[in-house]
Formats: sequence, structure tokens, C-alpha cells
Amino acid sequence: MICRRPVDVEWLRANRDQLFAEALHRLGEGESWWDVPRDEQVRLAMEHHVSDPWEEIIEQALAGPQIHNGRFDSPLPATLPDPQAMTRDPPRVVLC
Repeated sequence: MICRRPVDVEWLRANRDQLFAEALHRLGEGESWWDVPRDEQVRLAMEHHVSDPWEEIIEQALAGPQIHNGRFDSPLPATLPDPQAMTRDPPRVVLC
């Protein structure tokens, strides 16, 4: 959801009961409130995607070893991302 102007809190307070009544009625009629069209899901996810230097490395490793001239290649590249650069990257695991 994109808010283009400040939320009118007073309007929400004044119309709260009506909004809940309409929502309850629509829910009772079986209307879906959780469905988001697939294209919209993908678009929203891509808007918030942050690439990671490990993505391509992990994708290649998960794809499995490749065979070249009758030999298996290592699933990991010969060079890994710079460890110093990794400290500047956002954390991959965060405690909530």
C-alpha cells in the first residue's frame, strides 16, 4: 500500500464502526481479503528486493556441479566475495 497523503486519523475515528461493519459483512459474504494477484505480488516483492553478493554464488552451488570435458566443476567459485565488503553489507539474519 502506498500512502500519498497523511492518514486522516479523525476521519478513521468517526467512521471506524461503519468500516468494521462493512468489512464484517463482506467477510460473511465469503469475499476474499487475503488474495493478491500473482503479478502484483511479484511486482511488490521486486520493489523491495535487495541483492546480495552471495546470491549468484549460492544459486550456482544449488544448481549442482557442472560437467566440462568429462570433469565436474566445483559448485563454489574459485574466488569468493571480499570479506571486507561483506562487513558493509546489511545483516542476513536479524534478531527480532
